[in-house]
Amino acid sequence: MANNTMATARHNAAALAELRDLGGDELVAELIDIFASHAPGLVSSARAGYQSGDAAAVSAALHSLKSSSAQLGAARVSELCASGERQAKMDLPGVGAVIGEIERELPASIAWMRSAARR
Repeated sequence: MANNTMATARHNAAALAELRDLGGDELVAELIDIFASHAPGLVSSARAGYQSGDAAAVSAALHSLKSSSAQLGAARVSELCASGERQAKMDLPGVGAVIGEIERELPASIAWMRSAARR
């Protein structure tokens, strides 16, 4: 993968399949809608924490996004969040680049979720 520091696959269709098995298509669609409405705000919170020098705020936002991303199959977003969460605790100035990657990856992951949920 060009310019990627991690070799994680971008998406995990098995995660959506597991959710579908648990609650059906309607549940999956509802969870994706909730994620799509809340995830950008978490990224914004991480960015704001970074800009204000608040490592705890960055870590908290990325931790929350990491979990929900993984549950919905956005493996690359989840891995980036894990990396950013670790980095915020050790080297806050360096986390800005990771947040930028998350900002670029998130829309594609949400689009993938919606497409995969319709299959």
